[in-house]
Amino acid sequence: MDENVLTLSIISSNDTQTIKINWVELETPSGNFTICLGHAPITSILTKKSKITYQSTDSTTQSIEITGGSMLCTKTSITILLD
Repeated sequence: MDENVLTLSIISSNDTQTIKINWVELETPSGNFTICLGHAPITSILTKKSKITYQSTDSTTQSIEITGGSMLCTKTSITILLD
């Protein structure tokens, strides 16, 4: 396991993506979160009709439109369960 990057897992009813990233920005009812390596553990629901933006390890930034879901963050990984 590479300890210098985050692992982002996006799970939907028909697909699972696992991506090595530098950071991710998520929209929640409490506000936006930017999560980097070493972030304190957190769980949250995600705002409906929002987006997930992340920077992959090759420094490209990508966004994914979502209909909603929830997320779990540890110090080295983020798991997103989509509605």
